[in-house]
Amino acid sequence: MGENVTRLRITEYVVSDLKAGGNYYFRVRAINTEGVGEPAVVEEIVELKDRETLPDYELDAEYRRTLVVRVRGSIRIFVPIKGRPVPEVTWMKDNAILGKGGREHIDTTESYTLLVIPDCTRYDAGKYMLSLENVAGKRDGFVNVRVLDSPGPPVNLIPREITKTSITMQWEIPIIDGGSKIINYVIEKREATRKAYTVITTTWQKCSFKFDNLDEGSEYYFRVSAENDLGVGEPAETPETIRASQAPTAPENLYVTDVSVDTASLAWTKPKHDGGSRITGYVIEAQKKDTETWTHVTTTTFTVSGLTEDATYEFHVMARNSAGGLSKPSLPSEEITCRDDVEEPKLEVDTIYNSTVVVKAGDVFKLAASVTGRPIPTLVWTKDGKELEDTAKLEIKLYDFSTTLVNKDSLRRCGGTFTLTASNPGGFAKHTFNVKILDRPGPPDGPLAVTDVTAEKCILSWLPPSHDGGAKILHYIIEKRETSRLAWTNVATDLQVNRFKVTKLLKGNEYIFRVMAVNMYGTGEPLESDPMVSTNPYVPADAPSTPEVTTITKNTMVVCWERPDHDGGSDIFNYVVERRDKTGLRWVKCNKRTVTDLRFKVSGLTPGHEYEFRIIAENNAGLGTPSPSSEFYKAVDTIFQPGPPGNQRVLDTTKSSITVAWNKPVYDGEDRLLPPDID
Repeated sequence: MGENVTRLRITEYVVSDLKAGGNYYFRVRAINTEGVGEPAVVEEIVELKDRETLPDYELDAEYRRTLVVRVRGSIRIFVPIKGRPVPEVTWMKDNAILGKGGREHIDTTESYTLLVIPDCTRYDAGKYMLSLENVAGKRDGFVNVRVLDSPGPPVNLIPREITKTSITMQWEIPIIDGGSKIINYVIEKREATRKAYTVITTTWQKCSFKFDNLDEGSEYYFRVSAENDLGVGEPAETPETIRASQAPTAPENLYVTDVSVDTASLAWTKPKHDGGSRITGYVIEAQKKDTETWTHVTTTTFTVSGLTEDATYEFHVMARNSAGGLSKPSLPSEEITCRDDVEEPKLEVDTIYNSTVVVKAGDVFKLAASVTGRPIPTLVWTKDGKELEDTAKLEIKLYDFSTTLVNKDSLRRCGGTFTLTASNPGGFAKHTFNVKILDRPGPPDGPLAVTDVTAEKCILSWLPPSHDGGAKILHYIIEKRETSRLAWTNVATDLQVNRFKVTKLLKGNEYIFRVMAVNMYGTGEPLESDPMVSTNPYVPADAPSTPEVTTITKNTMVVCWERPDHDGGSDIFNYVVERRDKTGLRWVKCNKRTVTDLRFKVSGLTPGHEYEFRIIAENNAGLGTPSPSSEFYKAVDTIFQPGPPGNQRVLDTTKSSITVAWNKPVYDGEDRLLPPDID
């Protein structure tokens, strides 16, 4: 970070305009009349990030009790919230998240959340759960809401007792009482041959009622409505008619599903009418061939046991209800002979399924097969090795000797290989159905790789779609957008390869790319890339070593340093040498030309001043981090001892004197020579 000089008369200061997530060093210096003192440096790197606090809320006293609202009014729950970072707010009711397409409106800011439900009904009553969550933790709460309205319908309206001339109905109180005590029930009945209900009573207070004087064999509908202080609520009505009769009708469609040496498995359809009471069981009778006697037999989950090997039987079944009535016997089953016949399963399909079934997107396709075998084979539909289940979209019907699979509103992914397997102890049989859906292609197979990124270009690559929509891929479309924008820009069309070089990117911008396949049926779904920044694949170099000064004069110094440990992935083409006067505040650039050596002679210094130096390496990514500052050096001439004089000799002697001569020293010690000392 560059130097930010601020003169203060206080010992505390707030530093603003910093980048979130950045790391910073800080230092402080004192200034008096004599100049600027040595800095105090914060040794640790300071990372700029928000303090984390647990989420919390404040519930008004009105919400700590049950919130009471009249029907057709508005439910408004205003809750102040707090927490750092700002917590994520979730409203729930009956384990369902609110605010996703419902009638409720949710407005949430950094300081509050507001839930509004206009024009409320009795069904809006209940417990509203509030959840606040951020990285520091989670806080939950709730508000109970009571809506004053007429009650909901009673529940579990069923007959308790049925006779030839009466039916006793029972029910349970409504789940929603409308916020007020139930005071009465309105009891009504309607004959199946009429359209209007007849009110029996409006002041009944029990949860059961006996309808007397009914016509034997007639069928009736009944309904019950609850009443509170706000009015009569919705009625609960019997979905089907109830007959005033004691015996149910006979079971239907009795047939034998499996046979062994001493057992026979049976199946049938329940009676059309239960005689006015719930069916509690069935009675099965068997008749051996060439006899006229029907005898009760033991049953185990619709399996008749204790039969005689090789004997031939037929069966009928009777239904019994809770009123004790026993129906007439069903029609007899087919004759069976008790022996262990095992027949391997066989599948029969229409010839149209021997080739691929081709369907347009949006249409319905149906697969069907007949099966034979003994015992009755088990049928299983699979696709791509996974067993299929019956759903609203994929309807699977399994019968004893046939099966169908119907796929509604076919999509591209609905195509593929369907396998039907029939198995029993005798073996198994399989048939494979191939289905092709003609549709737009699926997304190209990912990921959408972004490689060779620079400040102006990149290369995209992908794989063809796994689902081609049943037609040849004609070409690809490539689009891009900046992450700060919503609109996509076309980059390439009619591209017939799965690799493309994107150019003309703006340096430093963040982009997302997407590619779509096109066939004769249209343009498929897109495959998107991860965001990427158009920047060169290198970074500024590390800081050089701490510089040192080797030669000093009164106006020059020679500064030396060592290369950075890491060049940032790009060659260093320049070093910036900066100096700072001990009496000054600013760093001054020393070199105007490019410096590639690891030494530089700094000139133009003021004699007697002290200087410190730092070095910054520069590569294709720009200037790197400055090196640590050197110690201070003083700009003065350095004086050394002179060298010895040369060629000493005696020129003349007398009785009282000697004449001696010599040459000047080769090295004068960087200073003017004083008169010599002669010994």
